[in-house]
Amino acid sequence: MHVANEALEGLFDQDGPLLQRRQWLTFAAAAAVMASPGLARAQQFPSKPIRLLNGFAAGGGSDNVVRLVTPALAAELKATLVVENKTGASGMIAVDYVVKAPPDGYTLLMTPGSSVMIAPQAAPKPTFDALTDLVPINTLGGSPLVISAHPSLKVRTLKELIALSRTRPISIASAGTGTMTHLVIELLIKATGDTFTHVSYKGSAPGIVDAIGGHVDAIVSDISSAMQHFSDGRLIPLAVTSEQRFDLLPNVPTANDTLPGVTGMNWTCAFAPAKTPQAIVDQISAAMVKVVARDDIRASLKQNGLIPITYRDPEAFRKFVVEEYTRWGKLIRERNIVAS
Repeated sequence: MHVANEALEGLFDQDGPLLQRRQWLTFAAAAAVMASPGLARAQQFPSKPIRLLNGFAAGGGSDNVVRLVTPALAAELKATLVVENKTGASGMIAVDYVVKAPPDGYTLLMTPGSSVMIAPQAAPKPTFDALTDLVPINTLGGSPLVISAHPSLKVRTLKELIALSRTRPISIASAGTGTMTHLVIELLIKATGDTFTHVSYKGSAPGIVDAIGGHVDAIVSDISSAMQHFSDGRLIPLAVTSEQRFDLLPNVPTANDTLPGVTGMNWTCAFAPAKTPQAIVDQISAAMVKVVARDDIRASLKQNGLIPITYRDPEAFRKFVVEEYTRWGKLIRERNIVAS
């Protein structure tokens, strides 16, 4: 408050205050804001459109979830929100863009957390430090993955797939090296003793096409991409990777039921550049909590394959990010995973 004190010099004389108490308090508050430009910016936020960067293609599961909540979040923040897709490098191109953006709250990352907590740890030369170059804001929730198989395998459970893998090689597709789908496969391989062969694709869509065509035996994918193929029998759902069964597939058990520890979800998360004022981070986090608490939003998120979850504040979410970063980093090092 050194600047504020200087601004208030001369307001007293030897006979007493020159301003009445109410005038003094008003002037002091204004001086404090002048002395704290970060606070002033936070109090005016938002005063222009906010960009939400997503690292994956428009129309995909992550993009759909972000666009679903955008109108409600815009109304809560009283701002215009613009979703932009900057794809590539397992979502890290979008992350790198946000890391380099001004820390003013107007360029945010809202994308699968794997782009922050997983992909950079598998990258040969990451361009950012996920734990220091970004400020965690909050999450909208987590999307379980589903392990499914081609019907020609004649298996109906994960246990049956594992039994088959001990009699012949089983190929299993992911959305790309270093993605959450890949790491779930690595957990599966680790738990079963290398009885599966990982096949990496550039996204879930081409992997599902080959799984339907029988070019790979099985696939780990997001639920929203695979759901339409379960009803017509072109893929058989074997297990979900959440810790509990998921509403969209109530009759499908968890992988954890068969192989304890084989769990993993794609979290749709919001981050800001490092040094973004805490007041702005708190404001956006609080808006996300309010939006996700709405019954209509929760129902829509579930229909899009996401379990609605938020944390009470950015600090609680930051601790979760560190836990996830540590968990998957350990597996990446153990399995010597390097994204190409």
